[in-house]
Amino acid sequence: PVPVEQPGVPVGQAMAPVEEVPAPMEQPINPVQQDGVIQAEINNGVATAAVEEEGGIAEPTEHDVLNGRGASVNAHSGNKKFRALCFSRKPEFEAGNHAAKRRIATEIVSVARTWPARFLKKKSDKGYWYELSNEKAILKACQVMRDFQRPDRVALREMAAANGNRKRQRTGEPSTPGVE
Repeated sequence: PVPVEQPGVPVGQAMAPVEEVPAPMEQPINPVQQDGVIQAEINNGVATAAVEEEGGIAEPTEHDVLNGRGASVNAHSGNKKFRALCFSRKPEFEAGNHAAKRRIATEIVSVARTWPARFLKKKSDKGYWYELSNEKAILKACQVMRDFQRPDRVALREMAAANGNRKRQRTGEPSTPGVE
């Protein structure tokens, strides 16, 4: 360590140890305790979420991309926006090799994180959401692009429609804006 001058102490003499000051966080979080749950708010007002003390997220924001199955996950606004982003890059994704597909998925995840989206998965035992790693978010982007208009599912849907055996009737808006 390089000696640091302290007021009133000549250089070279024994000095009291200097406390290290941690580097400031880019986005300081102000936690507020309420009913056993910490309410965390990022100072710039970008994202707020109820956070369990162990790191789980009680309530996802509208920008978050939820990982899971079912209508509630598909209907979440963050998932709709994410699917629309994925579908816009689908032709490029299908034409590319493995490295190109991975690059496209990585770009999609990077763009989604600027919303600011988090990629969350629910742990069934506690009911809280937990953030996925960047690698798993990239894999989700690849999966979304692979699944869109899969020939086997399109054929099944067409056969069911021809036979009048639809599982459910669509009402209202499509689950992904701009995609029928």
